[in-house]
Amino acid sequence: MFGELVAGLGEVRVGNYPGRALSFSDSPGAPEPQLLSLPSKRVALYAPQGGTLIARSDTNGEDLEAFAGAGLYDSVPVVPLNEVTIEAAEEALLWDGGLRSRLIDSIVDVGQAVEDAFGGVA
Repeated sequence: MFGELVAGLGEVRVGNYPGRALSFSDSPGAPEPQLLSLPSKRVALYAPQGGTLIARSDTNGEDLEAFAGAGLYDSVPVVPLNEVTIEAAEEALLWDGGLRSRLIDSIVDVGQAVEDAFGGVA
């Protein structure tokens, strides 16, 4: 499984925010995830106190051969998100290997459960 993580909400990953997400490759039962890139995004988005709803437009062409449509359109929150400047080197995802491994393992476990539920291939 390939995955990417950012601080805060994923809109920073798919939106037009400079920098890289922490990216990884992992599989169920692997001793530890393989880090492919370290995070360098300088912005994190957080939901306001009380929460918000986010409307995400979608493209029907996301699954067309030779076409990458994911992320073409904006996400629109009902209540504006809080934009926070961060220092990637201070984020626990970067320096706390135990936290990072537990989080990635949990994501891989969820991915495996979804594949199992829908008859996918691991």
